[in-house]
Amino acid sequence: MGRTYEQGDMIIRLPGDESLAWDQVTVTELPDDDLIVRAFEGDGTVNLVCCAAITVPESVLDELRACGGEGVIAPRTAPENTVTLIEHDGVCVWTVPTASDPPVTSDPPVTSDPPVTSDSPVTSGAPDTPAEPALMDGIRTVAFRRPSGTRPAALIGSGRTPGLPTRVRAAIFRLPSVAAAALVRTVETAIVHPGLITITDRNPLSWRRFRIGDVTPPATRGVVRVLLLVHGTFVTTVGGFGVLESNDDAKAFLHSMLGRYDAVLGFTHRTLSESPKQNADELRQVLGSLAAEVRDRFGGATLAVDVVTHSRGALVARSFVELTAPVNGVGIEKLVMVAGPNAGTLLAAPTNWRTLLDLWTALAADVARQWAGPIAEKVTRESLSLVAACAKAVIAQAVDAQNLPGLASMRPSDNPFLDELNAPGGGAVRPPYRTVVTDFEPDQIVGPLNPVGDALERLADDVVDPLMGTANDLVVNTDSMSEIDGSSLPTASVAIVPSSTGTQHLSYFVDTVSLRMIEGELRR
Repeated sequence: MGRTYEQGDMIIRLPGDESLAWDQVTVTELPDDDLIVRAFEGDGTVNLVCCAAITVPESVLDELRACGGEGVIAPRTAPENTVTLIEHDGVCVWTVPTASDPPVTSDPPVTSDPPVTSDSPVTSGAPDTPAEPALMDGIRTVAFRRPSGTRPAALIGSGRTPGLPTRVRAAIFRLPSVAAAALVRTVETAIVHPGLITITDRNPLSWRRFRIGDVTPPATRGVVRVLLLVHGTFVTTVGGFGVLESNDDAKAFLHSMLGRYDAVLGFTHRTLSESPKQNADELRQVLGSLAAEVRDRFGGATLAVDVVTHSRGALVARSFVELTAPVNGVGIEKLVMVAGPNAGTLLAAPTNWRTLLDLWTALAADVARQWAGPIAEKVTRESLSLVAACAKAVIAQAVDAQNLPGLASMRPSDNPFLDELNAPGGGAVRPPYRTVVTDFEPDQIVGPLNPVGDALERLADDVVDPLMGTANDLVVNTDSMSEIDGSSLPTASVAIVPSSTGTQHLSYFVDTVSLRMIEGELRR
């Protein structure tokens, strides 16, 4: 027994019997000012089909847990090209039906209960018939008990402050109707347009494709000094570094960099369907073109480039330095790698991709709450579209290391790319390598945790730490960030962000301490 609710094209089935206080459970459409709703206004490559908020009082939640049931959230129609995102107090889970699953259908409404519409809150639903459809693999999304295992879905409905209602948000997205194996490349090609981006201290939405006129005449004759930012996975330059406009400390950092360099540029590249080595080849081409333009415009001047990378961007920059031929007129002076998986990360192993996708979404939500307005909406749409495509393909088991070379390049073993990159005795002339690292330890954070921080604490304790078995920033193990060619960098080349800051993998560029450390490494 239980209750079934309908919200637009969404079916929501909750467990329990008629003794539960169903009139206290509400299912409503997400408000117009919700970030996901705003972000997915209008048509795009990936579109929002419907969304809902499910609110359950703590007293009812206790009864649901006691009955040991699990709820179901699923699309009513056309599930073959949809994917569902469930968020519960910062814990996120991506789910899709499998090919063998029957569609979830609603039960006939009971005359005493009015039909549920998307226009009004729902306080009661129609009772389920005794014969429930089989729960879909990957559709069991609202767990009111803590089953064994380390999937983030097991955390839903647990670990809450007593007395507070639980609120679950669900969103169903429609993806392009292409074969699952081609889905990621299709979505990434539509969203990510590789090339150099000019970064300014104006709204990141105004950042544009680089033009030679964006370079300030060099203060030092014959040398144009450039800061190049290389983003990580699931984002573009705006998505990776737009956070530099999110708070006063981040703005101060960017303003300082704009005053220090003749140009601050970002390198936008595809992080899923292309490998870091492919990205590096493309970077070599665009920097070669830039060097030629600089020579023509500034009387034979050359480029002196400092590089700051985030996450997977470290592998792109190192591939450019170590695995491609030198570019005439381009000198890499410094390379500062922030949270780079230089020796890989266990989350990038194909068997852990689902956990990575769920976790990355939760971390992105932690950072997105610090933004507002159109920039947050653009970044949310781009990144969630990319993650949704990955989730659909991964859960459908339609992709592997060959289809997702961008992710596979970060796995710590059985990885020819990292074997080549970290082979000792390479002949390439390298700039000084420096890293910025941290270990996310919730019990060391100074100050109270917000609800999202509480979710990250549960993810760290119940998912990431047991999986990795060593210090990490929730995505990359800390030792890997500074392991080059099988050996750790010297202590003087490693800046450690204290765990007390609460810095996690996607927040280095919004946190005051880590920003100061990045700037300090550039000024050394």
